[in-house]
Amino acid sequence: MGASAVTGGTEIREVFAWEALDSRGTPTVACQVSLAGGAAGRALVPSGASTGTHEAIELRDGGHRYGGRGVRAAVANVSGPLAKAVRGLDAGAQAQLDAAMRSADGTGSLSRLGANAVLAVSIASARAAAVAAGQPLYRFVAGDAGTVLLPLPMVNIISGGAHAGRGIDMQDFLIVPVGAGSFSEALEIAWRVRQATAQVIAAQGHNAALVADEGGLGPVLTSNRAGRHRRRDRDRRCCYPVLRPGHRMLRAGRRAAHGHRGRVDRGAGQLVRRLPDCLA
Repeated sequence: MGASAVTGGTEIREVFAWEALDSRGTPTVACQVSLAGGAAGRALVPSGASTGTHEAIELRDGGHRYGGRGVRAAVANVSGPLAKAVRGLDAGAQAQLDAAMRSADGTGSLSRLGANAVLAVSIASARAAAVAAGQPLYRFVAGDAGTVLLPLPMVNIISGGAHAGRGIDMQDFLIVPVGAGSFSEALEIAWRVRQATAQVIAAQGHNAALVADEGGLGPVLTSNRAGRHRRRDRDRRCCYPVLRPGHRMLRAGRRAAHGHRGRVDRGAGQLVRRLPDCLA
């Protein structure tokens, strides 16, 4: 994503889209929105490896190109009906802009024109409006919210589900350094936990060099319980003296959106609740 900086009017004048490759090498929609005052914003909208049943629906071409995952139809929808819907609107009026595109699509799931097409225009417009206002995107979106805080990192330590060949049902085993006094300290805690986890994985004969597509460690484990045990052993290895009393971290899990629903529904909650809290 990127933007070119020129201040001025925020009326949308031009919408241009193209097919690009995301970090996984999969086609996705890229878009540039240009405003009357000369500001422009770009966005690229990769999709996840797994999707939930309640998510908006991206549009893929099917056929042989890119194994059916091309997005030329979505790109055409950006340049055609979506550009027509937003041209002349104020890029800074995000709610009005998004409502116009939902109306042009006409479905609750954005399945006709494609959620990937709609999202590309929406984000590129917001970026262009931020450039026109002379503000970074986070400040522009925050508006009158006052103090803006960095989010607390939720760090993926072990990956499963579609992100790691479905060796385990849980898609992410995460840690949240809730007791850190600063963002930099939170990152160091997360780094230490990840290093300890890799050491445990290697000590138990697994390949600690395997990394899933979102950056979590991707050892070939036999069950959800095995992933939990790796985290328990990791905690024993890294809790003292690295994490002092008062520097607590929480453990979190995110199940895969589909593929193992029945089995995960029964066990996911217990899996997270039973994780030992060695930092109590």
